[in-house]
Amino acid sequence: QLVKAELDEDGYIIVPEPGSYTLKAIKATNTTYFVSAGGSDENDGLTADTALASVAKAVEKANSKGLNANDTVDIKATGTITWGTLPAYDYTLNIESLDSTSKASVAIGTVTGDLSFDNINITNTSYITILGNSIKLGENVSLSSSAIIQLADGTTSLTYPEPVNVIINNAFSGTIHMGHNGQRSPTYAEDVNIIVNN
Repeated sequence: QLVKAELDEDGYIIVPEPGSYTLKAIKATNTTYFVSAGGSDENDGLTADTALASVAKAVEKANSKGLNANDTVDIKATGTITWGTLPAYDYTLNIESLDSTSKASVAIGTVTGDLSFDNINITNTSYITILGNSIKLGENVSLSSSAIIQLADGTTSLTYPEPVNVIINNAFSGTIHMGHNGQRSPTYAEDVNIIVNN
């Protein structure tokens, strides 16, 4: 079984339980895609001039590279971008505006993996469904006060085997649901950490 190693504050490897382990170094990669309001999902998404139209297409392209939990995919966004239906993914997905002085906008659909945002307008006025283990709203992220971050989707009984982290680094006056209005509430095998820094 492949287990992702974590380091403690002194740099020592933390293992899930006592035993014998074989260490395997896996090189982490960082991949960037561009998504814009004027883009096309027929493009390759590798430059601002050949931007994709949807976040979903960028995730689909990243998945075709065989990325894993050590990897990161950065999406540089311009204008009001389309979310689409995201396939599941194992890596960390970062979404931020390409132009630091002009924030892009997006209405988030279901989040199927770990995700972070920086310098972007999130336009949802209702539910943002999180099926991954981590969402981070970083610096200069705008979020409607009527937005609801929910851990569960109301249609399946979810189990989160790893710690769940919701990190908000800006003003937040919305709501966080630990389930879906009492319907099909998820099972949390580890801690749920909700951190608000504003």
